[in-house]
Amino acid sequence: MPSQAFLGCDLARYGTHWAVLVNDRGQQVSKPQRFRTRPADLEQLYQWVTTQITPETELRVIVEPTGPATEPVQRFWRDRRVRVDCVIPLRVKRFRESYHGHTKTDRLDAFILAKYAHTYADLLYPVIEPSDPRFGTLKEGIKDSWRLARDLGTVEKRATALIDRWIPEFGTVAPSLRTPDGPAIFQEVWQTFEEHPVWTVCPSAVQDHCLVIRPRTAAERAALRERLPAARQQLQRLLDQHQLLREQKACVEADLTTLYDILDPAQLVRSLPGVGVTLAPFFLALWPAIQAVRSRKALKAYVGLDIATNQSNRTLHTHGHVTKTGPSWARWALYLAADIGRHWDPQLAAVYYRAMTAKGKCHQQAVIEVAIHLLWRLARIVRTGQPYEFRDPDGHPMPSGRERQQLIATQYTVPDAVRNRTRSHRPT
Repeated sequence: MPSQAFLGCDLARYGTHWAVLVNDRGQQVSKPQRFRTRPADLEQLYQWVTTQITPETELRVIVEPTGPATEPVQRFWRDRRVRVDCVIPLRVKRFRESYHGHTKTDRLDAFILAKYAHTYADLLYPVIEPSDPRFGTLKEGIKDSWRLARDLGTVEKRATALIDRWIPEFGTVAPSLRTPDGPAIFQEVWQTFEEHPVWTVCPSAVQDHCLVIRPRTAAERAALRERLPAARQQLQRLLDQHQLLREQKACVEADLTTLYDILDPAQLVRSLPGVGVTLAPFFLALWPAIQAVRSRKALKAYVGLDIATNQSNRTLHTHGHVTKTGPSWARWALYLAADIGRHWDPQLAAVYYRAMTAKGKCHQQAVIEVAIHLLWRLARIVRTGQPYEFRDPDGHPMPSGRERQQLIATQYTVPDAVRNRTRSHRPT
């Protein structure tokens, strides 16, 4: 078997890059090299590498898929038929932390990249190059939608905390601002509180819950009325910001739906259980990565659904939690689709049932296991080009939705005793 050499390239956003060459024994070869993203510098680096290794040695270039310099460097090495592999940045960061005393320099980062590739060669994945450039546009839109959803949650928490500061326990009964009546209920609650800041607040929208305000003295009421206008302005700003974010998110989702219909005219992704109009673009954005990744293990590591382990000699400890080293939007979409799809697909329902009953997992762990199986089904669709077909756990086709529901209800419904056993019981 020919030997291998790993060239770790730490690419800076601007300025000088660093490259470190490591042999198949994990030892650094020669001194680190500095270069820029210029043809002359890259050619000089290539000539230097050829003098450090034998012609029979397989060279692998390791980069992080971040920054504007990644694409030209990848293109240069591919033109010379050198294999270029990518690493997951969070995994490299955790690997770097294992080197005690690491002072975080670009030169050492390049060495860490090469060392990581030598240690975890099976977790590397090739450069993801979509066949259609619109997949890149889809992925950027997915990231924008994910950021907007995160910002919406932050604004909603701030608005709820603002009212909860004046009206104790409002957060326990407050509706979501994402509901059609949510902003109106927030304004109604605040208006009622301004009119009667000492008495019980019971707006019509939440009549089942009375929020009692503690009595205050005359001096406290006077100070309270002086502070209310500023708080009202802050609440209005948060509500306006939330409305603006909702409108932006709706526009992004409309563009994603249009782009999805163009890239997947056969609606292959939407044939998966639990995948609808909202989640279909998220699943389709994983299409190029599935085509590039070579194994199930690497694909699971790319998404961040692999289980963290800790081994010492003959002892192997599995921590039971996923590493979360991949894109968070992909795990979010897989988790939601898995939690919905297990109610409609007998095979996924069987996976969830076994995880809860036989393996003793909690609901969240069981849904994550279903999400991994859903990822395999997405990979099968990508590689075969055929829509998903519902089957029973024995592999027989089940086109009838009523039969699938009956099978799930009779054989794969988790008993309440099992759910109560896996839940955490906290004193109230």
